[in-house]
Amino acid sequence: MSQAVSRRTILCIGNGDVSARPLVSEALPDYELVFAVSACEAIRSMNAQAFDGYVTDFWLPDWEGIQLCRAIREIDPNCPVIVYSAAAGERNLARATRAGASACVAIDEPDLLETTLRTLLSAADSKSLDAKALMEEAVAAELARCAERSSGAGMAPLADSFVERRARSRAHKAFVAAGGSRAHFERWWPQVFGSARANHGVAFA
Repeated sequence: MSQAVSRRTILCIGNGDVSARPLVSEALPDYELVFAVSACEAIRSMNAQAFDGYVTDFWLPDWEGIQLCRAIREIDPNCPVIVYSAAAGERNLARATRAGASACVAIDEPDLLETTLRTLLSAADSKSLDAKALMEEAVAAELARCAERSSGAGMAPLADSFVERRARSRAHKAFVAAGGSRAHFERWWPQVFGSARANHGVAFA
């Protein structure tokens, strides 16, 4: 990965009160950490930006962590999600996995948290890189369709904003279906679309 994306952003949800945050920060010193106390606050954060991964407690003030896992998977189906909790028993691990968690780590195993997160992020990098080719193909195909439509007799040129929305929608669908994560898509989208737009050589309105 390039130096520009080497420091990943992780959303940490729950894990006790604010006083517990230094413990998580100490376990994950190489990451940019964003903290949310509740599931509601976490969802607001997810709506505001894309994260490379998520670390959540099993018990939250408003939801169970497994409910949040399901909500995360609706927004970001392929990112790493770790349940990091004192409730990391076998039964809860099974429940969390069914809800979409990638792993479950006991809160007294900070070294395992870092190792697990690093492994999951590496796997997400690999899958997203493979998915990028399909993302690029989807953008090129949509630009070709839009260009053909714009060149039709009596047809007004399509607006740039409309073309980008259509291309982004199709590219995102292809990227996620191939296992790509939301953070990688958002990181790569400007360059992928800009490059495809330049290579296509067709002007829109």
